[in-house]
Amino acid sequence: MAEAGSPIRFNQEQLRRLISAWCDGSIGDEELEQLQSELKQSREARAIYIAYMGVHAGIHGEVAAKEYLQSVVPSFCDSSDWPRPAASDAVSGRSRRATTNRQRLAFAAFIAAGLTVAAAFVWYPRTARETVARPPADIVDRTAPPTVLAQVVLETSDCQWSLDHHSDAQRSDIYCNDMIRVARGKLRLTYDNGTVLTLHGPALFEVISDMRGRALLGKLTAKIAKGAEGFSVLTPRATVIDLGTELGIEVDDAGATDVVVFEGSVDLNYQLEEGGAEQQRRLFTGEAMRFDAYGTISRIVSISDQRFSDDLLTPVANSLRPAIISSVRDNIQRETAWNYYEIVRAGMQEDARAFVDRQSHEWNGTDPSGMPKYLLGGDYVKTFNNDKCRKDIEIIVTLEEPCKLYILFDDRIAAPLWLRENFRDTGDKIGVDGGPWMYNGVLSQGVAAGAGAGVSVDDVLSVWVREVESPGPVRLGATETPHDDLNMYGIVAVPLATDE
Repeated sequence: MAEAGSPIRFNQEQLRRLISAWCDGSIGDEELEQLQSELKQSREARAIYIAYMGVHAGIHGEVAAKEYLQSVVPSFCDSSDWPRPAASDAVSGRSRRATTNRQRLAFAAFIAAGLTVAAAFVWYPRTARETVARPPADIVDRTAPPTVLAQVVLETSDCQWSLDHHSDAQRSDIYCNDMIRVARGKLRLTYDNGTVLTLHGPALFEVISDMRGRALLGKLTAKIAKGAEGFSVLTPRATVIDLGTELGIEVDDAGATDVVVFEGSVDLNYQLEEGGAEQQRRLFTGEAMRFDAYGTISRIVSISDQRFSDDLLTPVANSLRPAIISSVRDNIQRETAWNYYEIVRAGMQEDARAFVDRQSHEWNGTDPSGMPKYLLGGDYVKTFNNDKCRKDIEIIVTLEEPCKLYILFDDRIAAPLWLRENFRDTGDKIGVDGGPWMYNGVLSQGVAAGAGAGVSVDDVLSVWVREVESPGPVRLGATETPHDDLNMYGIVAVPLATDE
């Protein structure tokens, strides 16, 4: 037998054909033997198998997985590494059933989990497997009559979705353990407790209970209702416990997980390595974290507002002009903060949210005539207001086309040298309407933000401009402020032909 790390010696397309044949029940004895051989001998083959099939079904317990796995690859069931669940978790008296197409889909995920253990190819952390094998009491009562937990209330016109393994594949009532598959478009799910989830196709999501779900693939946006704090989403790399917030989660086909907090806070339970101690981290408004397929965590530096947009009524992304700003990054090693820059395409307008780490700060015109017209509809960047006092920061904005790049700079301090040398002051002004704001989970006292131009404007900023004639990166510096009584600057880009 080849070692686990041996090079791939098979044709990948052939391997995928064998896996597909196994799933739909058309595989022959000779092909099955070939598939077994490849999975036994090659770590890379097992990795492809896991990525290909791991999202096609929910995992219903490691005891059942072992039972099914033994029928195909008996030697792997003798591994001393196989987790031994407690007696209370045993599925006693479960007889082997004929392998139907539905069971083959579940079986595919079971083999993936077993081969992962045997090959030490870590895709699903041990805590996640234990969550699956030992679910909380609120999701294992099979004797109670089915209760409607949520309903499909809205979908985009192009949405294609179904419930896995149900004859009534598109009923709007959603019950415990329903698996929702979204092939394309977006679907909105409203729980009886008021929580709203938007699934972005392609996606696979299991409704476990009224307070728990499992994201197996794709993106979702969650808005947690008051009273539903503690709503949890299980992912391959972490458990996301929502503390009353708005967030986005994305799981790719290798199990890597992104968590983005738009408002409020979440707790993350995760392991950095198989068998390691469980860790917990709290993320706040404007922070994001990525868990890759091996459990390594990293900061998500920038996102587009379209990535997690839960707008189901307007096909915004298809109607907008191409993005001017493609990415934003900085030179700061953020060991205790996980802030991201948000790029809002064609989103500059009255009452537009100004910063990722402030819930209520908004851009507004300083009087009822409104903000400068040339800024309206521009691409803009939500920066971090907490960065206003960093003297060593450098922000790199990558532009995709020639444009006019605007910097909105607070009038309470003098313009720094980098701004004076590379931009010119237009003489126009824009305002910030502050309102209350959240810092480390604590809401400050303050008057709620007003609506419209010139209403409750707290701070005034000058508009600086630079004509950028070629695509590429543009470097911006620090505010160089001697005090913290100001706002971080704003960044706006509009097409070069726009008149001031």
